[in-house]
Amino acid sequence: MEAVSSVPGKSGIIYVGTRARADELLSLLLENNIEASVYHAGMDGEERRWVQENFMAGKFKVIVATNAFGLGIDKRDIRFVIHYDMPGTIEAYYQEAGRAGRDGKPSFCLLLYSPRDKYLQEFFIKGDNPPPEMILELYEALKNYPISSGDISGTILVTHAELARLLSDDVPEMAIGTALKILEREGYIERSRERIGQAFVKIVADQEKIFGSLGSRAKKGKETMERFFSRYGEELRNGWQVNLEEIAEILDTKKDTLVRLLKKLSEENLAEYQPPFK
Repeated sequence: MEAVSSVPGKSGIIYVGTRARADELLSLLLENNIEASVYHAGMDGEERRWVQENFMAGKFKVIVATNAFGLGIDKRDIRFVIHYDMPGTIEAYYQEAGRAGRDGKPSFCLLLYSPRDKYLQEFFIKGDNPPPEMILELYEALKNYPISSGDISGTILVTHAELARLLSDDVPEMAIGTALKILEREGYIERSRERIGQAFVKIVADQEKIFGSLGSRAKKGKETMERFFSRYGEELRNGWQVNLEEIAEILDTKKDTLVRLLKKLSEENLAEYQPPFK
């Protein structure tokens, strides 16, 4: 906050390692009356375009972003670039820090470091490069996984999280996804491209706790949940298999926005949320 406050009213980018960190820092900036927005790969294309266009136009000054932000950006008057988390490579730092001061005027770059940053990057490396023994163990788990009831094609329905729990080591879900791609590429499995099933949603807390968890600035999120409760209160309390795309359209919101709300409530043990299989 001290670094951002040292250049009041100036444009800047704060890079973070995770989407959760981006949302956390955005809340902190807004609480301190700093015009800011967030940008990461969890947002849909329309949301990302809106943020980028408004940042370029100067409608808000600070972007909190993962490394998904910046490609093709040429905003000349960026006065600072702060890395809240250590980037994955020197090349990434060089490219991202180089977005400051392209108009030739004084600007600054700040790299914050904590020992935990190393573990975050190791997590990403492990997720992108699963070892052969882990891939083999995953393949054996898939072969032994029960076939879906009534299915004669050999199809199984299972999430990355469920597969991770079957392995002997603590494996990030990202590594599961990478290993599945390798098994498919080598012809050992075939993954369905069809969306199968629906999401499961069950609210396990009262509305007051739900709205309190969303925070004072989450106006759109609260409006969405109010409409959700108003239309489908009984279904939500009893547990509901639901098509998120259809519900998002009915609630006049984006599917990704609805998913983020449900994930947040699930993480805070205020709701049960199981995404649809893919």
